[in-house]
Amino acid sequence: MGTATPSADPTSAVTEPADVPTTPADDPTDEPDPGGDDAPVATFTQPYLPEESVVELRDEVPIEVPEDATDDEAAVVEAFGRYYAVVEQHVWGVELDEEDYASVATGERLQGLLDQARERHENERVTVGPPVIIEVLSVTASSGKGHLDVCLDVGNSFTVGQESVPRMIDQFLRFDVDLDLVEADWKVSRLLTDDEADPCEAVFE
Repeated sequence: MGTATPSADPTSAVTEPADVPTTPADDPTDEPDPGGDDAPVATFTQPYLPEESVVELRDEVPIEVPEDATDDEAAVVEAFGRYYAVVEQHVWGVELDEEDYASVATGERLQGLLDQARERHENERVTVGPPVIIEVLSVTASSGKGHLDVCLDVGNSFTVGQESVPRMIDQFLRFDVDLDLVEADWKVSRLLTDDEADPCEAVFE
């Protein structure tokens, strides 16, 4: 396990890209899920970009629960999926309020998200890229405390803001996550970026 450093979202390690890709623009009208579900899919046109970029919004990032996980451990994994759906919207530029963040985070992690939301708005900064994919390396849950070691594949993603040139995000990220059980809901209370992300590349092969 490497040295952990604070991080609120997948924009921790970056380099400058040659060009800035944008998500192909689709008709922003809600459309049925191609998987057969007739429920409409919520879409959002990202702000501040020179070209139209429309993204699909998720209520939860799907994460495979380990087969040997207990009920509490499964709940922790699912809670992180809901947390990261909010983070995904957060970095894409969706206007979220404090209640949105408070539904998935608590303590220092909640305050970090709120601070970053204000800073992102001031600098008109958004992330452009595909939906994140998350895999669990380990999960534990006991006495109202949960812990996750997770890998993320953010694909070919970039941050774009008025204060700097577009910057490329490392494709593979590894997070060390603490969750607290708050009034029957698991919420992320602390999240650190693990410097040793090498195992994550193998996870997504």
